[in-house]
Amino acid sequence: MAVLAVAACSTLKDGEYNLSVVATGDGHGYWFAKPIEDGGRARGSLMSQSGFVEGVRAAKGEDNVILVDAGDNFSGGGAPFYYNFVDTTSAHLYPRLAAYMGYDAVVAGHSDFEAGHRVYDRVAREMRKAGVPFLAGNAVSERTGKGYLPAYSIIKKGGVKVAVLGYTNAANASLMDASCVSGLRFDSLLPLVQEDVDKVRSKEKPQVVIVVAHTSMGKGDGQNLERQGLDLFNSLKGVDVLVTGHDHSTKVLKTDSTVLLDCGRAGQYACLADINLVVRGGKVISRSLSGEVESFGSENYDTAMEEAFKSDYEKVRDFNTSHVGEVKKDLVSREFYYRQCDYMNFLHALAFSAWPVDISLSATLLIDGMVPAGEVRYQDIRKIYPYDNKLVVLRLTGAEILRYLEASYDAWISTVPGPAEGSHVLRITQTKDYATGGMKWKLAKSPANFDSAAGIRYTVDVTKPYGSRVTVSGMADGSPFEMDKDYSVAITSYRSTGSGGLMKAAGLMDARSVEDRIIYRGPEFRTILYRYLKKNGSIDPAVVGDPNVVGSWRFVPDFAPEAIKADVELIYGK
Repeated sequence: MAVLAVAACSTLKDGEYNLSVVATGDGHGYWFAKPIEDGGRARGSLMSQSGFVEGVRAAKGEDNVILVDAGDNFSGGGAPFYYNFVDTTSAHLYPRLAAYMGYDAVVAGHSDFEAGHRVYDRVAREMRKAGVPFLAGNAVSERTGKGYLPAYSIIKKGGVKVAVLGYTNAANASLMDASCVSGLRFDSLLPLVQEDVDKVRSKEKPQVVIVVAHTSMGKGDGQNLERQGLDLFNSLKGVDVLVTGHDHSTKVLKTDSTVLLDCGRAGQYACLADINLVVRGGKVISRSLSGEVESFGSENYDTAMEEAFKSDYEKVRDFNTSHVGEVKKDLVSREFYYRQCDYMNFLHALAFSAWPVDISLSATLLIDGMVPAGEVRYQDIRKIYPYDNKLVVLRLTGAEILRYLEASYDAWISTVPGPAEGSHVLRITQTKDYATGGMKWKLAKSPANFDSAAGIRYTVDVTKPYGSRVTVSGMADGSPFEMDKDYSVAITSYRSTGSGGLMKAAGLMDARSVEDRIIYRGPEFRTILYRYLKKNGSIDPAVVGDPNVVGSWRFVPDFAPEAIKADVELIYGK
């Protein structure tokens, strides 16, 4: 178990000791007090949190305040992207910010790992250099069997010896593309954390123990690796303060011996715990704990910190507002429900531009939205492609692709014998509208799993049952589509993890089956989009919709598209 420590005597002098723990988490790159985008709004930020921390230190004494963070700090908006992938030669900004604020420990969150080895290994090196412990006690090197990052740090505050133990999410491997965490495994926090606490207490003899874990609260039933917060709270012994993150919620729970702080999101919250110790005869004879949540707006923040990092802010803002390209025509996402459309052609075109694939499979990113025509600046890329998906290319046979599409369209549409009043082709259902007290229509299944294909020519017959709806007439270039032939197929990293069940429907029953078929792991689609615009200058429907590249698809018989469009209008209006 790796450790970062400072020497400290384990015996306290008689008297009363008061410590405060400030906990932050899930910052996701909201570092600056002012917007980094034109038209952006000011909001709570890391600089807001810094102003709060300085206030606590002024009130309680700097040496009596412990500052910790539950992770997810350098993956998110334009500021992390700039330092993660654009300016990779300068010192990364996050370690400098953490050092400026005087963090006593920071945990690596799941999104921090999702940024990839090149990013978090770089940040870890620079955190060490800055003297800020960067912890993840359950991240283990598969090569050495040892901890990849330290498990705990020993600090001395107000004369009190404090142990801070830190852990990342135990489900990391299932939450991201495998390439992000290659060579690592992530152990369950149960019973690991208790075992570590016992070892640290025995070896280091701390008077106060703090556990910081990047894990959601969960139900406390011990059944969910991603959500082990309540499991820890209900079972840990010998822990004074438990800090959790990952679920972006704010909560304080307390027993006689432990206070739990679930510390919020994106620079808008912090949690504060106060610890009172009374020592007699060198022993702690009483211990009291309290906790509360603090929220922040945009008005109050650390102006000295703002000035110290002014040049970094200007770099990020200049990059974020820089011209990248243009969109030639409005791309309306709603059209994808009932026909091949410019918006989906554009998403498929990104995959074709990044790797020589035969076929692209993708779902919409905008349920009912639009990419407007006009200039595209870097700040717009997250709006055009709002998710962190990466490109994954794998081998699938023609038969597997057909099964995949059958499963996709089965979630998408119902079988209807023909046009009839009151029947619905789109899979929709009625539910209570609590805003009006009436009823409303909604999709029966998530459109995030309504994948269409490009690179082939096919139809979807809404009068046929599941398993016989999709008919592929050939490849986009006119060559035959063969059931027993292997094709290189582009999907998202979201889909490659099994989300939506489409890979399983194709016949790839588990993660290993998918992994064995992968032939290329690409960058984030946002990076692909950025490169596409820098190379081509624009998103032009006439180009991305070239039928010799993307192929074609349509619903049949002829009544189907209009029937589905009518169903869409029941949900979203005309």
